[in-house]
This record gives sequence, structure tokens and C-alpha cells, in this order.
Amino acid sequence: MFRPIMGWATALSFDVLKRWLEKGENPFSQYRRFFLTFLISVFFCFVWLYHGLVPKIIIQHPTEVMMMEELLGGENSQVSQIVRGVGIAEVIFALFWLLPRGKRFLFGSQILLFPLLTLGAILADKTIATAPFNPLTFNLALWVLSIIGFVLCKDMPSAKSCKRKRGGTS
Repeated sequence: MFRPIMGWATALSFDVLKRWLEKGENPFSQYRRFFLTFLISVFFCFVWLYHGLVPKIIIQHPTEVMMMEELLGGENSQVSQIVRGVGIAEVIFALFWLLPRGKRFLFGSQILLFPLLTLGAILADKTIATAPFNPLTFNLALWVLSIIGFVLCKDMPSAKSCKRKRGGTS
């Protein structure tokens, strides 16, 4: 386990060095951007995983079911299954945050998605906007964090840009 991590860290360091020499970008700012993007990605993974599993799959919170009924236009016998399906989609989206590539696409998707989710929640239940820890303030914070992540992950150093070969016998 130690050897692959050291190989990855060395390749990342060489990419940082290359960017420093070619573009004049300070290594500290590159590492800061890299680790902040990593931290934000782990946070978004947790948020999507939690919101997919706990209130939609494990517990099936009544508010989730009620909001889905409102969005679908009244009683629906399959609302519980739809809520569970949305939870599964959120869990899958959470797992994409663990992949090393595609962060800019994920951040961009959330920049578009969070206003729509906020609007959907408020249309389903107008009183939810005045509740403590409401979707309006929560989604706004996640939207701003998505914009920050989108900006941070542009032209980020990567261990993938260095060619590495496993040592062998000659």
C-alpha cells in the first residue's frame, strides 16, 4: 500500500514542478488548490450519500414522501418507490465524487442542479423555506461551494500527467 501512494505522490510532485517551471505557478498554491478540491469533493460525497441513504432509503422520512407527492400532483401509490429511486440516484452521484477525474463536470452539474432542487422543494412545500436548516439556505451554501470548487479545480495538478512504469528486470 505504501509503494503506490509514494509513486502517486511523486508523480503529483513532478507535475507541480513542471507547472512551476513552465507556467510560473507557485507550488504552494497548486497544492492548496489540489487539497481544497479534494476536501470539497469528499464533503459533497458525504452530503449526497447521506441525503440519499438516510431520509430516502433507510428511513423514508415523511417529508420526503410528502414533497414527492406534491411534485407529482397528489396521491400516488408508487411514491415510496420513486423516493427510494431518487435516493439510489443520489448515492450513485455521491460515488462519482470519489473518482479522480471529472470534478469540473460534477461541480458544473451542481451549479445547475442546486437552484432546481431548491425551487422544487419550495414548490412542494412553501412552509419549508421558513423552517430551521431549510433547503433554501442549505442549497444556497452548497451552490456557492460548487462555484468555488468549479473555479479551484481548473487546471489542477495531477499524477496522471506523469508517465510511470512499473520497474522490472532488464
